[in-house]
Amino acid sequence: MVDTVKLSHLLGERIRSLRKQMRLKQANFARLVGVSEDTIGLIERSEISPRLDTLNKIAEKLNIPLAKLLNFDEMRHLKKKAEKDHLSDFNLYLKTKSPEQIQMVHDIACDIFDKYSSASVTYTQKSRTDVIRDK
Repeated sequence: MVDTVKLSHLLGERIRSLRKQMRLKQANFARLVGVSEDTIGLIERSEISPRLDTLNKIAEKLNIPLAKLLNFDEMRHLKKKAEKDHLSDFNLYLKTKSPEQIQMVHDIACDIFDKYSSASVTYTQKSRTDVIRDK
């Protein structure tokens, strides 16, 4: 027999984790899915179980198949992963943006790397504020 409380808890954790990887606040994610911010919060805290159509919308907005959203073995594997895959997280985040916004991020990144790739002081040795002030 399936433990529905545990299943609801795992689902809430999974949705919260994927939403955070996309760097979305609950309010923004709720707007994307077409539900209230309270609904997303209740789902993430496993206080309610989403309907199938809501689950489908959540998976769609997370850009993953519904089956992958419900794959809790994968979630356990990801939690054990020592190093975070920042590129993958950033890619998920960019999928929520318009083509114009993605182009803007690309242009900014190119400008930063072009300007600081030949600098004698590396970015990691300076604070973000210092890099911005050096412009």
